[in-house]
Amino acid sequence: MAQAMVSFSIDEELKRNYEILCGKLGLTVSTALTGYIEQMLENDSTSLMNNADPFFGEGNLEQLNKSIEQIKSGRCVVKTIDDLEQILDE
Repeated sequence: MAQAMVSFSIDEELKRNYEILCGKLGLTVSTALTGYIEQMLENDSTSLMNNADPFFGEGNLEQLNKSIEQIKSGRCVVKTIDDLEQILDE
């Protein structure tokens, strides 16, 4: 598919905040806006459904970051599926 450039002006703070949000969601601004445009075309509407994946919700991201820190500091237990099945069989 051929790519086309879209350029427009928005408030500087709005852009900065949107870039931060996209970063938290693991998206680029280009990817997020492309998704928005695709959803508009699919729904023939400008309204968006609030169906954000709860996986990326603030509470879950905090827990994931806490878990990552525990792993980095060596405060975790690593078990294979075989290990867990053996524990269940005991």
